[in-house]
Amino acid sequence: MILFLLLSQINGFLRYEFFFKPEMNFDIKKQAITFQTSLNYEDENFLIYGSFNTIFDALDTQKFYLRPIEGYFTYTGDFFEFTFGKKIYSFGKADWLNPTDIITPWDYSKLYSTLEEFREGVEGLNFSFFNYSSKITFYYFSYFRPNNYPIPAFSFFIPMGPDTTHFIFNPELKEKRENTLKEFEGGFDLNLLFLGFDMRFSFFKIYDRDPDLWRILKPENSPFPDSIIIYFKYNPIYLYGFDFSKIIKNYEFHGEFAYVETKDKEGNCPFVKNPYFYGIMGFSRNFMDEKLFVEIQGGYKYIFNYRESSEFGQDSLYENLLEGISFQNRKDFYYLTFEIKLKLLNEKLNISLPFIYDISNKDYFSLSRISYDFGKGIDFSIGFLTSGGKGYSPFSEMAKHVGNLIFMEMKYSF
Repeated sequence: MILFLLLSQINGFLRYEFFFKPEMNFDIKKQAITFQTSLNYEDENFLIYGSFNTIFDALDTQKFYLRPIEGYFTYTGDFFEFTFGKKIYSFGKADWLNPTDIITPWDYSKLYSTLEEFREGVEGLNFSFFNYSSKITFYYFSYFRPNNYPIPAFSFFIPMGPDTTHFIFNPELKEKRENTLKEFEGGFDLNLLFLGFDMRFSFFKIYDRDPDLWRILKPENSPFPDSIIIYFKYNPIYLYGFDFSKIIKNYEFHGEFAYVETKDKEGNCPFVKNPYFYGIMGFSRNFMDEKLFVEIQGGYKYIFNYRESSEFGQDSLYENLLEGISFQNRKDFYYLTFEIKLKLLNEKLNISLPFIYDISNKDYFSLSRISYDFGKGIDFSIGFLTSGGKGYSPFSEMAKHVGNLIFMEMKYSF
């Protein structure tokens, strides 16, 4: 054990974070210290990697907690590779919005200064076969963990005839997949290099990381005789995906497309989201000896068999709520993303300015950052989390609840 630790590379960081609202009352949203430890061992065939965060958040109700990020083992042979453990799976060629990246869940209930930190790995295994121009990988996921949004509970009364019905929305009540072998989650993807194109075809059958709805009629022990509890239910979905990238002269072109089939193929159920198509295409280029990076992407999302919530009659309340939590509030959506990265002062000063704009809903989101590297592993960052706050995307759903924020961060990496 001691010899293994001596041969392993141990990295990590110590970070202080401070998030606040740029208002007169100086409303502080997060003040935390994070210590991350990661261990990496690699030889000719084996790769062993693990990382976890120890976090103290002065404003969180939990205050102190451990957050395991990844922990997995990989063995690589001459023509195959096998991985098992807790791993972050990031799929797709696009940036920020990835139609095929549906495996690793997102946790928007906490504040972080980079998108990568909103995720932690999922437990499972994968087995790959490869040669010089192709690779096929089979996946199995053994533990279900959903996306987490800061959606508050609420309740209200509606007069219905001579009686009054009490509606209760409880997002803490969840019906999830049992973590057993028979509840299969998995799929495969095929990567190909052909005529300069890096292509990937994928298929996954998983339980949706985003919730649908269900209800309990007249629950036991309710103080009201006519009560309905609405809660989250996670149903299986099927993803058929394709993505590609290609370098042409100094430009990188990429595209990513997915069709997601849900349980409600005809769009008739007010509790289950509709099937949808989601695609993004874009290009990027480096300038000034790779000191300036620019990327532009355009996206489109189409909801099949979309119906207005008013068409569901007495069930329109459920459909309206479902549209809000599944981001399917209209038939189609158009997106535009833009990102610029600039390195100055011998690459000590780094500026990142990403921007996502929902053209259809006039909603937007940005998580921008300016950082300076002092050397010896010490850097300071200041950034901005800004949003239109309408909640028509996962990003602006989070910002809808916390508002526009400024963050500052001091970090020591080792």
